[in-house]
Amino acid sequence: MRSKIGIIPWLMATMVCWGCFKAPVMQQSPKLHTLETAAVTLDEGLPRLEATLAIVPFKAATILRTTRMVRLSDSGVKLSSRHLWAVPPADMLTDLLTSSLANSGIFKAVWQQGQVTPADFSLTGFIEKFQSISNSGNREAVLAVIVVVTGNSKMPAGKVVMFQKHYQFRTRIQDDSPQAMVSALSDSARLFTGQLAKDLVATLGKGKT
Repeated sequence: MRSKIGIIPWLMATMVCWGCFKAPVMQQSPKLHTLETAAVTLDEGLPRLEATLAIVPFKAATILRTTRMVRLSDSGVKLSSRHLWAVPPADMLTDLLTSSLANSGIFKAVWQQGQVTPADFSLTGFIEKFQSISNSGNREAVLAVIVVVTGNSKMPAGKVVMFQKHYQFRTRIQDDSPQAMVSALSDSARLFTGQLAKDLVATLGKGKT
């Protein structure tokens, strides 16, 4: 009899606690995004350069060394957790620039540094801004990059700076969706790549048109 009485409280406690346990909520996987790429097109008459170019992996501001999308608004900085870049912005822009300049035909060959032998020129950049900005309801995608191009030199000093320029492009974001932000930043990246291609031809080609 005592054993049965001892079992009853245990059964009651088990029944009460059964409702305490809930099945774990399945977390949705984050959606990954990447820049929408397009080949660089050149104006008619621009010369091609008889030189090779190595793209050095870009660097980025501290806040951009992540795959989380950066949004700035009147209320401050927001970092997304549900919608992410597939890779950090510096890697995306390095890959986009390498592919675009290789397909453009400006140079004899284009590759990322370390893949082949040293090139005639090396190009690298620092990304200051790669984000959306919302101000009084107006949304823009902002891309700001500092680009430096060096040329191989036989002088003891080594490499010579051939070109340095700060670029900034702003593109309107159509709505508040992550995809609209991706499209707008892709447009800014294309504008940047196209303008850089023209500047490289003008500078490294000694301005000949």
